[in-house]
Amino acid sequence: MESINLAGLKISQFGYIYKDVEKAAKILEEKLDLPKFGIMELPEDTILYRGKESKVKYKMGFSRLGEIQIELIQLLSGECLYSEFLNEGKEGLHHVGVYVEELEPYAEKMKEKGFESIQSGIIASQAYDYYDTEDTIGFMLELIKVKKKRTRKRPL
Repeated sequence: MESINLAGLKISQFGYIYKDVEKAAKILEEKLDLPKFGIMELPEDTILYRGKESKVKYKMGFSRLGEIQIELIQLLSGECLYSEFLNEGKEGLHHVGVYVEELEPYAEKMKEKGFESIQSGIIASQAYDYYDTEDTIGFMLELIKVKKKRTRKRPL
């Protein structure tokens, strides 16, 4: 297996948790001139949270700051990392996301470095895995599996 170098990861996303995604999106659009957020409510889904299945429902907003995706998350129901964050009285930056080709080699490397996966699942057919890196680097680290782009066959 190829050696995995965590230092080689490139930040792809900043993830924020808010009680009201629409309000947060409007503020960020006005104050930072971010492009308009696309906001959607996702159907209830099952995730793995601290070793147990949990049913969750979210509202999410997406925009860009240059090459970085800005993700806003509003928890509508369920127990997960986002409910922990909100229950601590926090709102704002929650995690930094990085895209990887495959989750498994990085999961092994994270475990080897002493970081545990504390939430994983699939959103819109995109697998993700959160690691508890808050005490070490000040925020959660999310590994996001890159979606393979479909190639269209061209007629001869």
